[in-house]
Amino acid sequence: MRALANVVYRRPITETFHEFLVYILAIRLWNKWFSEQEVSSKQHFIYKCYSEYNKWKIDGVWKNPSETRIAMQPNGYVLCLTQLAYDIVSLVQTSNLESSKLIRKFKEFISFQWTRYEVAIAWIFARLWFKIEFLDKWKQSEKHCEFNASSKELWTTISVEAKSKHRNWVLHQNWLFVLPKDVMWDIIGLIGDALTQNPNKNGFIVFVDLNLPNFTQDEWQNHIKTNISQIINKKYEKELLGINALVITNFSSHYFESNVVPNWNYLIILPHKPSFEIPVLFYEMLENVLGNYNIIPDLERI
Repeated sequence: MRALANVVYRRPITETFHEFLVYILAIRLWNKWFSEQEVSSKQHFIYKCYSEYNKWKIDGVWKNPSETRIAMQPNGYVLCLTQLAYDIVSLVQTSNLESSKLIRKFKEFISFQWTRYEVAIAWIFARLWFKIEFLDKWKQSEKHCEFNASSKELWTTISVEAKSKHRNWVLHQNWLFVLPKDVMWDIIGLIGDALTQNPNKNGFIVFVDLNLPNFTQDEWQNHIKTNISQIINKKYEKELLGINALVITNFSSHYFESNVVPNWNYLIILPHKPSFEIPVLFYEMLENVLGNYNIIPDLERI
């Protein structure tokens, strides 16, 4: 038996925690959808990960026929699937996933990437025990961010905008992928678009994901640190000064497919004079959770 939020599930006694995560993901996405994907000529990335996850498990059993629990290093597909499942389960457990529209957007090829990143960032706030209010239901003509996150313990509400850079031939995109020569200029449009969503009612934080393959942390961080002042001052200086933080991440396990995935990396940029103050403790908590985003308990034992 396993409990999640206010529901108890009767599950096989041999099922691992990670298998339960994937089971909950399948329920949320609807089992019939998985069956339809199996025979589809154009399979969704989630189903591709699910299929590779099953192959990975079978391969582990074949190599270790006498073991009831298998210890193996997860590859890119496995990490993508289990991380998504863990994010969804965490949001359900903290009562932060009431939006069926959000789940529907996962199944759509065009909206999958940015919806996936939105959920990843929502998970980060849920881990900090913030209450999440997704703003999908707001009128499209009104300016609004992805969600509001509120904490009674910190006496604060933060508006959050999340953007993920689309790359050609990556996550359902259809053109040839080219590694950008200038990382900062490559995402400046996303940053500018995100800054326009500031509701100017409370603290505001922008998250932007580079969506790049095996860039070392020093490579892209040094490039952004060197160039951001010049670029921001030219284009978005006024808008940037009013926010509390710009967080740039590179969550890119989908590039590694059958290979071992390195640790994620991120960069937090704090403007000097935000319009609304956020407790200093929050930034310490945020950095800790960001640094541990890809850590799923006991993931090597599936």
